[in-house]
Amino acid sequence: MFKLRILTPEGVYFNEEVSSLTVKLITGYATILSKHLPMMAALEYAPMHLIKNNKTYYYAIHGGVLNIKEKEVVIITTSHGAISKQVNEKMAYSVTHSLFFLMNFLPNYKKWILQ
Repeated sequence: MFKLRILTPEGVYFNEEVSSLTVKLITGYATILSKHLPMMAALEYAPMHLIKNNKTYYYAIHGGVLNIKEKEVVIITTSHGAISKQVNEKMAYSVTHSLFFLMNFLPNYKKWILQ
């Protein structure tokens, strides 16, 4: 078990002991267990899940930074509302893919129309 803290611009979103955390880094998916080597990495827009008390919880996280310390993992998100409330696995994938589309393609729609 290790402490997982998720920080958003609004404050501390999550601060509890978990047994595992799976997130998508810019280099691919990673599962963190207790006694993981310390590291820092950038997070992708993607579903994440954690296991707490033998129960799996799914969230949609929208980017940020992962900091793994000796006995603690800290996720710092990059924008307001950057993590969803707990959802099921399919919903986590749906939310992250929809937001990825909105953030990456819609800001350019005016350029496409005006050309």
